[in-house]
Amino acid sequence: MSITIQYDQKLGEMLPEISKIRTVLKGAYAVKKTEQTLLPSPNQVDKSSAQATAQYDKYLAGAEFDDYTKQTLQSMLGKLNLDDFMPELDSSVDYLVNDADGDGLSLKGLVESLASNALAVKWHVAAVDFRGLQSVALESASLEDAERENPRAVIKQYPRESVVMYNFATINGVKQLSFIMFLEVGVKFDPESFIQTQVKSYLVLALDENGDYYQQKYVYGDKDELQADGDRNYVTVNGEPLKFIPIEFASDCEIESDLPEEMGFLSPIADLCLHRYNVSADYKEALRKFVPTTDVFGMNEQDVEAFAKINGRGYRAIGQTNIWPSENVRIDTTSTDGSLDSFEKYDEASKQKIRSLGGVIPEYSQGDTSATEAMINATEQNAVLNPLVSGIENAVKNLIAYCAMFEGQVSQEEVSQYAGSINFDMPREFAKIQPNTEAGRFILEMVNNRVMTREQAVKGLIKLGWHEGDMEDILYDIENIEPDITPV
Repeated sequence: MSITIQYDQKLGEMLPEISKIRTVLKGAYAVKKTEQTLLPSPNQVDKSSAQATAQYDKYLAGAEFDDYTKQTLQSMLGKLNLDDFMPELDSSVDYLVNDADGDGLSLKGLVESLASNALAVKWHVAAVDFRGLQSVALESASLEDAERENPRAVIKQYPRESVVMYNFATINGVKQLSFIMFLEVGVKFDPESFIQTQVKSYLVLALDENGDYYQQKYVYGDKDELQADGDRNYVTVNGEPLKFIPIEFASDCEIESDLPEEMGFLSPIADLCLHRYNVSADYKEALRKFVPTTDVFGMNEQDVEAFAKINGRGYRAIGQTNIWPSENVRIDTTSTDGSLDSFEKYDEASKQKIRSLGGVIPEYSQGDTSATEAMINATEQNAVLNPLVSGIENAVKNLIAYCAMFEGQVSQEEVSQYAGSINFDMPREFAKIQPNTEAGRFILEMVNNRVMTREQAVKGLIKLGWHEGDMEDILYDIENIEPDITPV
């Protein structure tokens, strides 16, 4: 029986947004490759003629894209300081440190992947597989292949856009994920014909009517029809059916009964970078109009027929020479009056907004940015990094515990307790904001010169990171500091 599968409505609606931020993170080349998808043509009437195509090519070439989104991501991943992170695992699962997914990805690499995906699109999926259908070739649904190829429990990742549908339900007395379907896409290479063929299949992880965990694959058959290939593959632990899906969602928020629709921390920064990209194209277009335009009059009617051939176009071009029919031969050269101040103001304002969102703009050094702006930037980043690190820690501890369960180290009833005992505490040095010394001295000088009150000074010092707590309490403590009467 042929099967038709469609994305859940909420998941499908977000696919363009996910694709957009993925493209932005790939950089300028990938963004420009989308052409009018991310940079619409300024000519809304004619988009297909040779003239319109040439005009758009010039418009596209002039557009500048800033990689602030990718630079912000790299900065935030650097703050996690994973190079100094060394988890300690039991001997039954310590193989995960160097090979977490069965394909050579280290546990640190897994953590970085979870973090980067969550920062981009809000949540990322990881599931544990043990001799299951998650580890075989995309076009295969053979359990024998799985048992031969995957002798150990491994952690497999699934990006947000691969989730086709899902469901949470109360099963086995607990509100939990009861069904999730992934779209798996890969490439199959034929070494004889040198042809690469895209391979698509669907993988289901679910709990049945009895609350037992199973896997099932849907693959394309000989007639290119999607069909369930094989029976349900039930997963057992110590001969007993597993009563939950060994899966975790990495995010900067708790996920209990539904998946968030919103995008990740980097999404508004990506949007601003795309706005700047579009405005830069208009800016370059406006700059070209400031080039003087020369009009040559004096052609006869017969010459008009040759206008398109002579000029290479059928319209008056700004910043170029145009030949027109006229009784009197004359040459006019004109320049466009105007100002580009609005573009330049937008450029600076948009950069400031990106920094206020926690974005990183490399050409702005610490000296170029006010202390307050630097604090806002660090605060915005920490506001998402703190819950993200906590979410990743919990997710990875559970994933490691699921691996230990499949390896026979712990029963499924004791998985949560085992996860809590795992030594997997990620660094949190990023949360420490270094106060700006020069800015602090300036505030004290303002107080000494009587142009700022002590209350205003304390507020400023709190923003700069010199004090923690309520302003009134800090002022009270300062007032009650006993004077130093030690003799000199």
